[in-house]
Amino acid sequence: MSVAQPLPSPITPLDVRVEDNHASVQYSEGWTTSTDPSLYTGSSYHLTYHQNASAVFSFTGSYIWFISDLNNDHGQYGVSIDSGVWRLFSSNSAVLEKQQILFAAEVEPGPHSITIMDWENRGLGVDQFAYRPLDFALSSSSSTTSSFASSSSPSTSGLSSSFSETPLPVQSVTLPAGAYVGVGLGAAALLILLVLGSIILWTRRRRRPVQPQPVPTSHRDTILTDGTGSHNWASFAVNHSPVVPVFGGQSSHSPS
Repeated sequence: MSVAQPLPSPITPLDVRVEDNHASVQYSEGWTTSTDPSLYTGSSYHLTYHQNASAVFSFTGSYIWFISDLNNDHGQYGVSIDSGVWRLFSSNSAVLEKQQILFAAEVEPGPHSITIMDWENRGLGVDQFAYRPLDFALSSSSSTTSSFASSSSPSTSGLSSSFSETPLPVQSVTLPAGAYVGVGLGAAALLILLVLGSIILWTRRRRRPVQPQPVPTSHRDTILTDGTGSHNWASFAVNHSPVVPVFGGQSSHSPS
């Protein structure tokens, strides 16, 4: 049973394309080769009708693509990344569809291998691999392509249109004049509100009555005043006994 794949990331000029006849692609027994510039990228192509016949491609990158054809005599094929779980797909089609992306996946940046295997005794072709190098953001299209790809420039005219990406036009955004006026009026209104609030707060603080502070009095002042501010000398007991002169170093008081 084949498994539908999500739309893959499009291959860019900075990605590395590797033809089927490159030394980095290793084949088991049961494969034949053919050349036809009108059908295959780089003019070369590998084909097998043997179950379990496989092709292994090793690369170092963060994304991998497998490109080949669909045809009416093709069948199921399996794909495994780094000798992991097999995923099954089908390359069968009523008519020939050349140079199609048959598998694509994002992988952890680093060294990897992808294995393509014929799952039944039906046709399976290998046309090209592509991968995204680790220095993808810094690579140039010319230096990247020449590092692994063959001398002939591979054609992408046959890639499925469903995998193509159309860039959106860049449009500049300009605010209307009314928007600037509205922003200015809003800022002015906010400033006026802040000023009025400050004035109101300052006015309320000035109108607040000052509470008189009580004048502390001493204990003596409390005794010497009667509440009217005049001294009440009568409150003190006074001894009115006359003083008798002292004779012979002694003094005496007359009886009261």
